Amino acid sequence: MEGRVRPDIGEEPSGDDPPLLSSPPEPPTLPLPLPPHSDGARRSSETYVIQIPKDQVYRVPPPENAQIAERFRNNLPETKGKKSRLSRPMTVVIIVVIVCLVLGMTGLITYLILRPEGPSFSVFKVSLVSNTAKKKHPEYEISLKASNPNKRLGIDYQTNENVTLLFGGKYIAGGRFPQLYQEKNHSITVKLVLVGKEGVLPREIEKSLKETTDESKEPITLCLEMNVNMKMDLGFSKIWRMDSKASCRFKVRSLGAGSKVLSQQCQISSL
Repeated sequence: MEGRVRPDIGEEPSGDDPPLLSSPPEPPTLPLPLPPHSDGARRSSETYVIQIPKDQVYRVPPPENAQIAERFRNNLPETKGKKSRLSRPMTVVIIVVIVCLVLGMTGLITYLILRPEGPSFSVFKVSLVSNTAKKKHPEYEISLKASNPNKRLGIDYQTNENVTLLFGGKYIAGGRFPQLYQEKNHSITVKLVLVGKEGVLPREIEKSLKETTDESKEPITLCLEMNVNMKMDLGFSKIWRMDSKASCRFKVRSLGAGSKVLSQQCQISSL
């Protein structure tokens, strides 16, 4: 680009040319144009950066937070009520379960240490103390030997009416087991008085009473069944209850004064 050559001072300017100034005027300051978009799209709106003091910055939560807080505030009393209603029964259930576990473990440990056992019985005397000639109801007196095998526990027998005497599998008399106490590792004698049916005496028993010599008397087979209710006594408390059923099958030669038990077999089982 060629520059304009300033004419000599001595030369007069022609009428067509404008007068020359001593210094060219400064061009006006214009804003810098923004770079055009490469894809030719419309230019977006301008972005302004505004600086605010830090102590004047406020944080506004989104509207979703306000809805969540309002929902929680409305449901708060109902939730508390449900917790109060559910927590009390649950607490009671937990306490009951813990107490049952403690009692169960205590009972198991006590059982393993003491090993409670029921007594053993044996028949050593049977007699007919009255017959139908004197009384309407025959009475049988049976003497038992009860042995307590426990070395640490006494036995407290409870009275009951479940004692029966059988002949040929049929009921002939009944009575009660007496209430008594037995020391640990000790044997006692238990006397039972059983009352028969009115005017009923088995023919074999009546025949045995009439015979005078032992050689002529036929052995009589009887069966004694009884439910024995008892509690194991540790000395300061009765810690264990045992209900047992005893059955003694025995043969006796005579039911009179010289009665003698020839053989017997007694069994006891837990109820």
